[in-house]
Amino acid sequence: CLIRGDNAFARANRDKLQQIFLASREVLAGGEGDGGAERVSIELLAGFPRDVYALNASPESREYWQVFDRTTGEELPRERWRFLPDKGAVEVSGARRWHRYGADFLAFEIWESINRYNHRVNNWKTEPEMPLDPAHPEVRERMKANLAAWLDRNPHVSVVRFTTFYYGNGRGGWGDYGRTVSPRALELFRQRYGYRLTAETFTNGGLYNPTHRPPSKEYADWMAFQHDFFMETTRPLVDMIHARGKKAFFLLGDQWIGSEPLEGRFAELGMDGVVKSVFNGFEARIAGATESVPVREIRFHPYFFPKEVTGKPTFCPEGTPTEDLRTYWADIRRACLRVRIDRIGFGGYVSLLEKFPDFVEYVAEVSRQARTIRALHEAGAPYAGPVNVAVLSSWGRTRAWMCSGHMQHASVYNQMLESLSGLPVGVEFLSFREVAERGLPAHVNVVVNAGRSGTAWSGGEAWRDPALVERLTEFVARGGGLVGLGEPSACEGGDRFFRLAHVLGVDREPVPGEGNADYGGWLEAGHFIAADAPAGGGLEFVSSLPNLELVSPDARVVAWVKTGECAYFHKYLQPQIVANRFRSGRSVYFAGFKYNPANTRALGRALFWAAGQEAAFDEWRCDDLHAECAYFPGAGRLAVVNNSREARRTAVHLTGGGRLELELEPLALAVREV
Repeated sequence: CLIRGDNAFARANRDKLQQIFLASREVLAGGEGDGGAERVSIELLAGFPRDVYALNASPESREYWQVFDRTTGEELPRERWRFLPDKGAVEVSGARRWHRYGADFLAFEIWESINRYNHRVNNWKTEPEMPLDPAHPEVRERMKANLAAWLDRNPHVSVVRFTTFYYGNGRGGWGDYGRTVSPRALELFRQRYGYRLTAETFTNGGLYNPTHRPPSKEYADWMAFQHDFFMETTRPLVDMIHARGKKAFFLLGDQWIGSEPLEGRFAELGMDGVVKSVFNGFEARIAGATESVPVREIRFHPYFFPKEVTGKPTFCPEGTPTEDLRTYWADIRRACLRVRIDRIGFGGYVSLLEKFPDFVEYVAEVSRQARTIRALHEAGAPYAGPVNVAVLSSWGRTRAWMCSGHMQHASVYNQMLESLSGLPVGVEFLSFREVAERGLPAHVNVVVNAGRSGTAWSGGEAWRDPALVERLTEFVARGGGLVGLGEPSACEGGDRFFRLAHVLGVDREPVPGEGNADYGGWLEAGHFIAADAPAGGGLEFVSSLPNLELVSPDARVVAWVKTGECAYFHKYLQPQIVANRFRSGRSVYFAGFKYNPANTRALGRALFWAAGQEAAFDEWRCDDLHAECAYFPGAGRLAVVNNSREARRTAVHLTGGGRLELELEPLALAVREV
């Protein structure tokens, strides 16, 4: 842990602690004031924990402070506000009654976030650790000296795993670069890029920069600047470890900001392995996508703590850690069948396992299965159908397989990723800008766009670029496939909410209506996509959207849910899946999504249908929705998994029309020579 655990140095160099831009609480101007002008005082740290943050009121810090009339969005000029040092506040003059005012300011972080988490969850009583900022040369030299001393004290260690590098996630959550700021770093940025960033770049009026927000150009430049800094700072540390004949591993979590392990330059570090903490399949795919390192390891939940990172009880009397691991492994295993994972592990206090012998026994079973799957990958990659998917977002490969940290259950995009993580198709991630500028790679035959309008996943303002719409329209018109989920290509303004409505065959009215659309003439039962949908009822979706309008004569509602009873039956249907043909290509629209066996099968069918590859769908496929398989041609072996807690009997469709009958115990893995 390079930036914490050195409180003696931190106390002597408090100006070199990590910093963050914070957005103050808003204050409402409501009095008469002098001469009709109101004065309001904004206490900067009000509402923030004082054992975590300390105000940085230095002159160089105050150069970046901003004060806003949040009602109008106007930034106030400097002559309209002043700092009150004795109160830790700014006073605004000339405030308008009933307007809201707020300030952005810099604060030191005086208690490092992971150390704080461990104090809370594990009841630590040690001194809170302060995080150092390696933007300062003195801190970088101190880190090198500390690492050299640690290597001297631990000559027996063969693998050095960096639990943390430098900066953790900001207040916007996973991927927020808010903790990377300091007057020094901001000035270095200005010198390199030729313009100055503001506090509001990082606070967004208190919304900060969660990954689901499309990044501004300024924020993207800052990320690139910090990635360069990470590479320059980290390579000497890796070289120190290699010089001692040891390997260097990296935990993708905690203080990972700036590393961007899915970017091409990460390979220049010479890192020997990556470790990713995982709950589910798409997180395992993040580790698998880190192709620049030789060893990819996943660390399982639950951690050996009394409570999980989510707050869920685990290794305590009310916990059920064995059941938790069964749930996590069933999802993670799907992804492990698709990409090579070399190692598995756990973390925490091993002593807590003494009271949970059933957990230890199940870890042995998980380890056996993981080794079996890893051995299959040694002979080569598993079979994938003739479907190559490009998932479009604002981030592209930078956030491949990432959403906003762990599973966000209300996110259609996140739910889709989890289903996709175990499907037998090729998957890559592209940004809207890449597609608008260069089009799609020749091998891609299906594009996926998913998420809520305005998010980085759906695209928001990116869809105002006609080049993006033109590229994708041409792609489908010439035989490509498009699968949209939630609010794909959504952007307000203009005659269509979905900018690709003409391709999808469906649009949505963003303002809720009160009428009942009649979809009776658009229904098509027994469609290929819905062949495995539950009989007599609709699919279970998260955030299924109403107010859909069919805009193409070729569009067909192939899955729907009944929402009411009356003589006019079709007026009380809500479309769930719409299939459309557009010129030589095809599109599929999902009004929502949720990761479950039926929807995962429907998504797989939709991808194959959109690609025009229905005939290939039955190759290496299980009949039972709760069973999945992966064929490894290099090994000549077939792996079949039961994802359910019940025994299952399934047939596996082989190449050439053959079938293999299997009986599977609950959550079992079976391997057969084929």
